[in-house]
Amino acid sequence: MDDALPISSGLTSDQVVAKRREFGWNELPRAQMASPFVLFAHQFRGPLIAMLVLAAGIAYWLGERTDAIVIGLVLILNAILGFVQEWRAEAALDALRAMLSPTAIVVRNGRETRIPARDLVPRDLVIVETGDAVPADLQLLDGAEITVDESTLSGESVAVAKVPGKPDDAGQVFAGTTIVAGRGEGLVTQTGQTT
Repeated sequence: MDDALPISSGLTSDQVVAKRREFGWNELPRAQMASPFVLFAHQFRGPLIAMLVLAAGIAYWLGERTDAIVIGLVLILNAILGFVQEWRAEAALDALRAMLSPTAIVVRNGRETRIPARDLVPRDLVIVETGDAVPADLQLLDGAEITVDESTLSGESVAVAKVPGKPDDAGQVFAGTTIVAGRGEGLVTQTGQTT
């Protein structure tokens, strides 16, 4: 049962494995990257490209084969350059995501440890402090003078004070928000797509 250890000891390794099987990783699904062929084919859309293809067709029909070939080469060169730029941008974005992957301080097997936020599971005991991005939805159990920037959720620019132990929104912090002040402990309630 989940409550075999006191909450202050956190989850055991076996409990984490079982919960990961049940709830999955604490991450939002990523859009699948288009195949290289599809990415290359996308370079041939747009009104300017359509006009150049039409001009090449008309030039070829009028017997101006040299002009048609030059326009065709320009279209292919443009597509290659656009493909390379888009491919590099996707690779750079993936590298940036990996660099910026958030971490969380969690209590597991009775010890504090820093883990990637994607490894969190429901009922993990997480410690948050000033400047931390909240890695999952948490029910605050303990803490002092905790204020949270919830502008990503509400649009409100004023930080919100939180009261540990309250069962409603006053005692919860949500994934994607930022701890402005204070330090506290919270139990993960929701992860991944359910946050």
